[in-house]
Amino acid sequence: MDVEFLKAVYGFDSTLGSHSAAQRHNPDMEQAILGLYVTESCICFILKRLEVARNSGITLTRWG
Repeated sequence: MDVEFLKAVYGFDSTLGSHSAAQRHNPDMEQAILGLYVTESCICFILKRLEVARNSGITLTRWG
């Protein structure tokens, strides 16, 4: 389930990011702020997952 959330955020950011297709519209301020917030949340989520795994002795083979 974690990967679905991360894929959704990546898809949103990729659609509105600087390398998006030329025929797409540039994001407005609200979309840019939303992209920033969800990206920050994803980074925090991944760091917490890695910390919990490290402290529990779990090897995340698919994340390596």
